[in-house]
Amino acid sequence: MNSLFEGTKIPVAANSLTSESYAREVCLTTLLNGISELQISFLRACLVIDGQQRSSTADLLEHPYFDAEFK
Repeated sequence: MNSLFEGTKIPVAANSLTSESYAREVCLTTLLNGISELQISFLRACLVIDGQQRSSTADLLEHPYFDAEFK
């Protein structure tokens, strides 16, 4: 299995929060062409800017991305 973040560059969140030109919705499946829906689901859970809404580390470790082999 390829590393989920291998070769991926994520924009700095500070730029998204301070500039309206950066504050736009990006389609992850287009931006990260070739990754699976499972990986997209995991990324979406990680990339929620509001910390109150973002999944906790414990929740992320229960995500189906981390299969029985990983655990």
